[in-house]
Amino acid sequence: MAKKLKINFKQTQTIREAFADFLLQKKALGLADKTIETYSHHFDIISKYLDSSAPIAGLFKRPLDEMIERMRSAGMKDTSINSYTRTLKSFLSWCNREGLTQANITLYRCQQVVKETYTDDELMLLLKK
Repeated sequence: MAKKLKINFKQTQTIREAFADFLLQKKALGLADKTIETYSHHFDIISKYLDSSAPIAGLFKRPLDEMIERMRSAGMKDTSINSYTRTLKSFLSWCNREGLTQANITLYRCQQVVKETYTDDELMLLLKK
């Protein structure tokens, strides 16, 4: 008699399904609604540049690098790409702990923009008000 193949649901999950589980767990842990909303928004943007219907188990570095390159080519600001990679890093760390993937992403570096400071005269005017 043939043995039945036991399917582990987690191995067949898509990136989108895994992200839904990630959000569910974060909600259950009591993360702020705003944080959950931000994660969801970031994932919607990420999904425009990364195939979220692909299996999470098959996610490796190259598709993540290609995603970042597509974001850059689309003219996305460095600070935005950095924010999206932060969300993705948090998600992938969770996926690693859950045994879904071993993929990881390096945070995207963005140039620090030094804002122009006030002149002494402008500062004096502000202090007088």
